[in-house]
Amino acid sequence: MRGLTPARIWRAVRWRVRNAWILWRLKRRSRGLMVGEGVRVSGRLYVRGPGTVTIGDHCEFAGEAGSPNVIITGSSDSRIEIGAGCRLNGAHIQAASSIILGADCLVADCHIVDTDFHAVDPEARKRGDVPAPRPVIIGNEVWICSRAAILKGVTIGDRAVVGYRAVVRRNVPANAVVIGNPATVVKILDGSRQEPRTGSCNPNVQEGDDCIAAP
Repeated sequence: MRGLTPARIWRAVRWRVRNAWILWRLKRRSRGLMVGEGVRVSGRLYVRGPGTVTIGDHCEFAGEAGSPNVIITGSSDSRIEIGAGCRLNGAHIQAASSIILGADCLVADCHIVDTDFHAVDPEARKRGDVPAPRPVIIGNEVWICSRAAILKGVTIGDRAVVGYRAVVRRNVPANAVVIGNPATVVKILDGSRQEPRTGSCNPNVQEGDDCIAAP
């Protein structure tokens, strides 16, 4: 084969061995971790907590952003699902209840959480009250840019784009581009697969005041 040298063969074999060893170690340390076929770990990946983590086929965990990919479940009932073909680059995902990513998503060094962790009221914090978590659902082919924050109870529709440092606290329509704090729709993407220009969110979620309106 053209260009195939002993050095390249050695690098390829070494990478495959390293990747297999990383995945074996992760599954050994995290009993609730289920990994699909063809998963690549080219950066750092940490999986913590007693809950269930499912990683779909052909996902990649990269490290160009300089920070590790961190996946944390808060209890044995917590669940995180990452769909097939996703690429994460320094993402921090932490679930007290449930966080689901669809297939073929691009996720940069952002934060995705389904809980506030602490009560807003100081007296409640002193009592140790913990606010109820609300599941997060992210559709297929979603792009979440660097340093964005996806907060509890949010659903993001298919093919949406969450811009740099956006803070998303309400549902995002499919095909929408959102930026800012709080996140605001600035564009509905055009294309053959574009859905109607409405404020509707993921088909699994009813329209309402909790949805960011399209322009």
